Amino acid sequence: RRSLADSGHVLLDWMSEAAISGGGGGRACRRDEHVPDLLVFKPKGQSDISRVPMVARGELIVQQKASCFPALALAPPPGSHVIDGCAAPGNKTTHLAALMENEGSILAYEQDARRCALLEQMLRERGATCAEAVHGSFLDADPLSPSFALVSHILLDP
Repeated sequence: RRSLADSGHVLLDWMSEAAISGGGGGRACRRDEHVPDLLVFKPKGQSDISRVPMVARGELIVQQKASCFPALALAPPPGSHVIDGCAAPGNKTTHLAALMENEGSILAYEQDARRCALLEQMLRERGATCAEAVHGSFLDADPLSPSFALVSHILLDP
């Protein structure tokens, strides 16, 4: 199953079933029972996931399970037009892009210049071409702007 084109969020099809079920060189992990495309590793201190090649190459994004729920709850289908009102550093934004199969558009707002630069880097590195980083506050955006005419979903999760 492909989550995001070429360099995406979590791409389980790159891993063998043996690696997912724990036969992958001692790094036991499993698929999460609630969150599609989430891999669960041994608890902190019992595994060093920074040494997992997919993490080192940027093919897996490390985040807590709870951070996956906002995008899953919003559930924008491919082709949606989405606003992410508090986007940096970009984990939830790239998760949205993955759920949307990189089709449609995401306006990802971040008002802090340094964090917006991090957001832009994350979007570029993960291949989230449907997302655009916007330096500014979502609260200052003009809701009557034509760029919002097709918006169907808004994620506000600081």
